[in-house]
Parts: sequence; structure tokens; C-alpha cells
Amino acid sequence: LAALPEYRSTFTGKSCAFEGEDVSYFYAGFAITSNVIDDVSRITGITVSDDTVKTPQGLYIGMPEEDAAAAFPALKEADWNLVDGTAMLSVVIVDGAVKEIVYSPTIAED
Repeated sequence: LAALPEYRSTFTGKSCAFEGEDVSYFYAGFAITSNVIDDVSRITGITVSDDTVKTPQGLYIGMPEEDAAAAFPALKEADWNLVDGTAMLSVVIVDGAVKEIVYSPTIAED
């Protein structure tokens, strides 16, 4: 987080996925959520919030579904939830367009 520009605002709330509280930092075009895990503040999610930010594959909010599928066929084939190692990329499609893009860690089963 120290390498990022100054955030616009923050929000703290009870975590649904982890112990304690999540802290969300809002920037222009994206938000980062963190949580203290094993006494270390860790990023637990990155959400793209508008069309000013694109993923490395070129996905952006508002992109037509067919363009997103062409840009990242493996994601489309995985029903818009692709796990790679310890991270997951989720894309929500609403009315034929990309509505939400979220990067999050995968949670290991006990």
C-alpha cells in the first residue's frame, strides 16, 4: 500500500471472509481491501470500479461480454472465475457487459 498514491477515502467493517475487520482503501478507478492475518496486514482483494483501469488482459468495466471473452478466453471458459495459484480473478457480467472485476486470494480448505 505504501507504493500507491494517496487514497481518496477508507472504510472499515467486519470481515466476511477473515477474522477481524477489513479496511478498504478507495483510489481513482479501483479499491484495495486489506485484513490483518497472522499479525501482518495483507491485501485480500482488489476491485476495479470504473473504466479508467484495465487488467493486464485489457478487461475493463463496461466492456462488452464478447470482447471480454475474446480478450481472455480462459476466463470465459472458467465461467468468469479463474484461479491461478493462490489468486482468483472474478468478472461479473450483467446485461452483456463487464460489471465488476475482482482479484482476491483463494482460501485454503482446512
